[in-house]
Amino acid sequence: MTYWLINAGFLLAAAVLFACACRRGPDSTRRAPRARLSRAAALLTAAVLLTLTAVFDNIMISVGLVDYGDAQISGIRLGVMPVEDFSYTVFAVLALPALWTLLGRRMQRSAGSASAADTAPEADRSEGERPGRAQQGDTR
Repeated sequence: MTYWLINAGFLLAAAVLFACACRRGPDSTRRAPRARLSRAAALLTAAVLLTLTAVFDNIMISVGLVDYGDAQISGIRLGVMPVEDFSYTVFAVLALPALWTLLGRRMQRSAGSASAADTAPEADRSEGERPGRAQQGDTR
């Protein structure tokens, strides 16, 4: 089995998620507009991360930290790095912002449902309100 075959399913799923996040527009039924994925930000992120991947993967392979079997790679290399290594970066660039965009609204709603009393820091409570603390008159 080759790295391209393994990566194909993951890259396809990431591309579908990214397309869904890019198509997501403002929701007219809610007061606050939904977040929309910025293609320009994704392209800039991809350029930076792909450059860093090329530099650091070449360094890691050159010093012998990792190696690849010739039967599992396509044979196309950028320096000493097989081009298959870029697929992990492409997956991250597509999937992570897409999931952030698609799941962000749901996470905000669930975080907003907690009451203020449940989230009060321990230091804000008075001495008598702290659980497990000795009450007045208790001589521990």
